[in-house]
Amino acid sequence: MNTGRRDRGGKTQAESRGMVRDESRDRQADAGFSRELAEILVGIKKATKIFLAYPGKHPARTQALDRTHKQIAQLLSQQAPLSVQINHGGFSCADVPVGRNHPLLQGFTLEFTRRGIQAIRFLPGVRLEDLQHITDLLITDAATLSRQGGGRAFLQGRGASTVEVEALDVKFETISPRVERVSAGESGSEAVQQAAPPAPAAVAAQPAPTEVAAPQVAQMPAGETGGESATPTGSPEEAGGAEAEGGAKAEDEVPPDLEALIIELQKTDRPARYEYLTEELSRRGREALTQGEGNTSLRIMAALAMELHPSSPKEEKITRYARWTLRSMLDETGPQLLVDGFCRRGPVPEHQLVHLLLTVKEETAPAVVNQLLLEREMGARHRLADILIQMGPAALPAVQSALTAPSWETARRLFPLLPRLAVPEVAESLTRLFRHSDPRIRRESIRLYGQLGAEESGDPLLGALGDIDTSVRRAAIAALGGLKVKAAVPPLRQLAEAHPGTRDLEEQKKAIAALGAIGDSQVLPTLIGLLHRRRWLSRRRTEELRIAAAYALGVLRMPEGMEALRAAARSAPAVLKQACEAALRGGRSSEKETEGTR
Repeated sequence: MNTGRRDRGGKTQAESRGMVRDESRDRQADAGFSRELAEILVGIKKATKIFLAYPGKHPARTQALDRTHKQIAQLLSQQAPLSVQINHGGFSCADVPVGRNHPLLQGFTLEFTRRGIQAIRFLPGVRLEDLQHITDLLITDAATLSRQGGGRAFLQGRGASTVEVEALDVKFETISPRVERVSAGESGSEAVQQAAPPAPAAVAAQPAPTEVAAPQVAQMPAGETGGESATPTGSPEEAGGAEAEGGAKAEDEVPPDLEALIIELQKTDRPARYEYLTEELSRRGREALTQGEGNTSLRIMAALAMELHPSSPKEEKITRYARWTLRSMLDETGPQLLVDGFCRRGPVPEHQLVHLLLTVKEETAPAVVNQLLLEREMGARHRLADILIQMGPAALPAVQSALTAPSWETARRLFPLLPRLAVPEVAESLTRLFRHSDPRIRRESIRLYGQLGAEESGDPLLGALGDIDTSVRRAAIAALGGLKVKAAVPPLRQLAEAHPGTRDLEEQKKAIAALGAIGDSQVLPTLIGLLHRRRWLSRRRTEELRIAAAYALGVLRMPEGMEALRAAARSAPAVLKQACEAALRGGRSSEKETEGTR
C-alpha cells in the first residue's frame, strides 16, 4: 500500500490517519475527564445536603467530602489548576461541557449564579478544609453572603488557600439626559419596561439601562432572583400582563406565617399560585434545615404529603407540584430526618408522618430499615416494623440488602417481618441464608421458609438435612413436612428407620411426623413397621418412636394404617395404647403426650 501520497494539505495518508487517531483519543480523554469532573460536582452537591442537616463539627461533614477530595486531587495531577465555569447553560471546563445531561446536576448552576459566582478554581494541593468552606458557601443564604462581601471574601475570611471563586462582573451604566427626558408614550413605555430588573442569567451579561433600576438591582445579591420580594415596575397594564404571563405571582402576597402558607396551599386551586406556594415551602424548608429546625422541615413535608392523600379533591395536574417538591426535599438526609421525627414523636402529628412515610415509601424504606436495626426503644421498634409491613413490596429491597450478610441481631429484628410482607421474593431472600456461617440464622431462615406455605418449593431444604448443626437439621425436617415435599420421603425414611441410639432421637421423631404430614402412600409400610417394632435394647427410645409412628398413621387416615393402630392398641403398653386411641380419633402428634413417655 502506498502511504506516500499526499492530500491537498500536503500530508501523507499515514500522517492523516495518525491525526484522526490522535483526535479520537483526545475526544475520549476529554469525555472521561468531563465525567470525572461531573462526579466531583455531584459530590459537592450531595455534601451541601449533609451540611444542611448536621451541625458544624459533626463527623458526617468530613466524611461527605472525603471521596470528592480524593477525586479532585487525582484530576489535579493531570491538569492544574482546575477551573470550572458556570453559566446559564451549565458547567464547563476549558470550553468542554461538564455534566450537561447529568440528572443530579440539573439546576445546580443556579446555586452558584444566585450567589454571584461564575467560576470556581481548584489549586494544586487542594485541602479538605477548603472543600468544606466552598460547601459552606453554597448553603449560605445569598443575601447574607452579599452582606459579607461575596463569595471571594467569604473564602478569604475562612483562610481558604486552595479553592478560589470568580464573582460575576456586575456593571451599571447611565443613559444620556436626552433619553431620560422622553415623554410618556411609546418611548416612555419602552423606558419603563427597561427599568425592570434583569433576569438572573443576564445580570452579568447586560448592564442596567437606567439609573432608577440600578439601585434596585444593586440592593439584591449578585445573581439573586427577584422571587416574591421583587415587584415588577411599570404601568398597571404592563403589571397585569406580567402577572398573566408569570402565573400572577406579583399580585398575591406571601403569608409570613408558615401555617397560613400551608392553609392557603390547601385551599388554592390555581395551578400557577399552587406551584409558587410549593416553591416557597421548599425554600422555607431548606432555610429551616440550615438553622437546625428539623421539625419545621418535617411539618412542610407532611403538609405536602397530605396534598397527595387519596381523599384530596384536587386534580393531578395541580398536586403534581406538591409531589415534585416533596421528592426534591428527600435527599440523602431528608429520609433520616423524617424517620427520626417519627421515632421521637415530635410536634408533627403521627398520622401525618405515617402518611408521609407511605407516600414516599420507596425513598424512605432504607432509612426505616436502618433505624429499626439501631433503635433501642422497644415501642419505636414496633412502630417501625409496622410501617415496613404497610410499605409492602416497596420495603423488600431494603430488607434484602440488610440481609445480604446479616448478624444475628439483624436477623432477629428483620425475620419476623418477612412472612408478613407476603411477596414471592421473600423466599429467595431466605434460601440465600441456608448456608450462613451462624447456625442460628440458618435455623430461623429455614423455619420461616417453611411458614411461607405449601406453594413454595421445598427443594432448597433438602441440602439442609446434612447440616452439621442438629437444630438446623430438625428445622429442615419440620419444614419439609409442612411443605409436603415428596422428594424428601427417601431421606426421611432412612432417618426414621435408623436403629435407636445411632441418630438424634428428636430428629427421628420429627422425620416420622414429617412422613405422616407429607401423606404419600409409600411411607405406610415404614410407619406400620415402626409402630410394631420391639427392641429390648434402647426400649425407651423405641417406645417414643412407636408413639410418633402412631400419630403419623393417624394423620395419614389410610385403611391399612387404621387397622394397624387398632391391632397395636389391643396389646400395647398404656402410653402407646393411649396414643393409638388418640390417633384413631383423629388426634395429632403432641409434644406433651410424647414427653409423657420420658
